[in-house]
Formats: sequence, C-alpha cells, structure tokens
Amino acid sequence: MSAVFVNPYLRYGIGRPLIDWPATTEDECRVVIQAAKNAIAARKTEYADLLEDEDVDNLPARPDIPAIHIRVDETKSMPDDVLAGLDFIIEEGRSVNIRVSNTGLRATREYITGTMDELTPGRIGLRTNNSSELQMLFPDTGAPDMAIFTDPGTVAYMSTTKGPFQPTPAKAYATMAEAFPQGSAEYERMQSLFMDAARELSDIRPDMDPITAKAMGLAWSQRWARIIPNLRGDAHGNVTPDRMHESVWELYQSWEKPVPYDLLLGRAADDDGYTLAAPTTGAAAEIPRLSETMLDDNELDRLAAQEAAIELAKTSAKPKTNDELAIELFASMGRPAKPSEIYPLMVKAGYDKSERTFRDLVAKLGLQDKLTRRHDGTYAAADSDEVPHAGRVPGPEDDPDGRGDAPHD
Repeated sequence: MSAVFVNPYLRYGIGRPLIDWPATTEDECRVVIQAAKNAIAARKTEYADLLEDEDVDNLPARPDIPAIHIRVDETKSMPDDVLAGLDFIIEEGRSVNIRVSNTGLRATREYITGTMDELTPGRIGLRTNNSSELQMLFPDTGAPDMAIFTDPGTVAYMSTTKGPFQPTPAKAYATMAEAFPQGSAEYERMQSLFMDAARELSDIRPDMDPITAKAMGLAWSQRWARIIPNLRGDAHGNVTPDRMHESVWELYQSWEKPVPYDLLLGRAADDDGYTLAAPTTGAAAEIPRLSETMLDDNELDRLAAQEAAIELAKTSAKPKTNDELAIELFASMGRPAKPSEIYPLMVKAGYDKSERTFRDLVAKLGLQDKLTRRHDGTYAAADSDEVPHAGRVPGPEDDPDGRGDAPHD
C-alpha cells in the first residue's frame, strides 16, 4: 500500500516520502510498535505541563508537535504480538495524539480485535453479501440496507463521535489512472496525482518533535537505512543503483549500516545467554529537506531550464511535440538520465501517456539518434553536430511530418 506514496521520492527523487515510516516486514512492524510505545510514554511525561497550561485533556496537533497516525493495511496479516501492540496504542495513544486506523478485507473477529471494535468510533464499510459482517461493523445500528450500495465505489460510513450517527452512503474515488477512461480529465489528473502531491506537500510536512524522536531512538533515526532494502531491494535484500533515483542512491550509500533487528528488538544475546541491550546512540539516516541552499549554481540553472521548458510547452501557441519536449528535457539535465527521471517532468508539461509509452518514445528517439543511449540504460541529448548512424535503415518514424499519403514537397 505504501509504494505509491514513497515512489515519487525513491524512483524520481521528488520532494520527501509522503509516508514517514513504511513498515513492510514483520520485524519492521515490531520496531514501529516498540517505538510508538516509547513515544507514548515520553509524550505523557514531557508534555504534562503543556496540557496543564493549555487546560486540555488531549495533546493538540500543531507544527512543532505533529500528530502520529499509524495506518494498518490488512490486520489479519499482522502477527499476534503486533496486533497486541496495536491494541495498546489504541488504548493509550489517543491522549497524546498517536492514533491507529485499520483496514481489513472482512469484518470478522479475525480482522477486528475486541479493542479495535470497542474504541474505534469511525467506521467505513464496502458492499458485502454477508450481512452479519456489516452487523459487526455497525453493531449499534444494524446492518445497512444493501440498496444504498448503488454504484461501484459506494461505501457506508459513520462516526459515533462526530456523525453521521447512522451508516450513510458515500462515494469513494479511485486514485489510479487505469480506473478512468483514457484521455479523460480524471485519467490525466491521476497519472501524476502522487507526484504532484509529493511536490506540493514535501515543504509543509512537519518534522518529528525532538522529544518523540529521542524517545524512539535509532528505531526512528535509522528507519530509512532499514526500509530502502525492503522497498527497493531484490528478493535477498540486495540494493543496486538501477532500482532508485540517483540522488536517493547517493544518500543511501552515505549512511552507515543500521543496527540490526535482533538488537533493536532484544533478541540478541551474548555468549553467556544474557540479552544484549540495544545501543542508544548511532549515526542517523535521515532524508533532508531539499532547499535552494542545498543546491549549487549549476543545479539551480538546470532546474530553471527545466521549468522554463515546461512552461513554454504548456503556453506556446504552437505546442511542442512530445519528441521535442523530451529531447529538451533530457538536454536540460546536463547529464545522462533515466526515462523515469524525465517522465514526471513530461507529465508536468501536459504529457498524458503512461510511463511505459514514454519509455517507448525514448527508445524511438534513441534509434533516430536524437538521444544517445548509454550502456547503463540512461539517455543523453545527442550533439547537434553528430552524424546519424548510417547503418540503420530509416523507417516511417523517421519522417518528421509523420505517416501519411500526402506527397512530400
């Protein structure tokens, strides 16, 4: 579930990850639970005076003390100890703004624990042929009439604290371009939805408050050094530069090796059988905010050239062809680049085709010697003085006027 939120950063180097801590393995989930418990204890102690001064019962969310939201996809797949930890966070974390939301394929006790059932006021249900599951999801009001699920994507939702207080129909919208007719406004918007979100939200997302970050320790500060092999590594966890954006790879290479799971989770022992304590200090593996002060003049010039090319493509009375725009954006990089680096810029300029189609376009430009393909899969804008490869048989795609029956001048 987290891939679409972190890929704009991992694959394209855009902004910062939209999710701060994706946990895709059982051990990483255990580390998250342990860190959240430590954060709850620290916030209750360290912010007690703040609660008294502001005369509130629950810690308010604000830029310097962000709310923490743990989102669980498919609770049935969680180990029992992780589920028990989630129950603890649901019970203890609300007063310090550390909360949990869960999703499950079905509404049965295998998916919804007793604590979740008792302490979750907001509920959303999809259509099901088993009314007993809706009865469990909406126990006080009874199962809603299936007649309210009129269209694909219709859901029933309610909240016992904020309303509506009865299951009410609502429309849920897909966030994948493939769910909409190709060429439609929704299709075009969804093509770049998460990349646009990464650009817009990266600068305004808050950093973790120092009290909470300190309480979570290396579990928090080294999370990305552990996560990237889980997200972008092969079946054995090996990470290679072709699996991520160049800037992400350089940052990943600069980090020290993180503390292993066995130490973090208290499973490591010495020769005498005594449990080894997890280290409390170590090198952090943080993703910095990208700002103009971090870029040299050449990088700023390159970004300005890209923005100028994009704006010109969007506003020109005679729009540039996709071929022309792609070549110009490759040239603006000032170095060989992967198609995956240029595709977000093309989308920003109005390109409405899929990434696979764009890769085909780039391959075609390579065959036409308008781009130069390198052995590592990157492309560079060809020198204008370069003589095209004479050994290749020209094809219809070489005609700048496109296919057609009209005679050439």
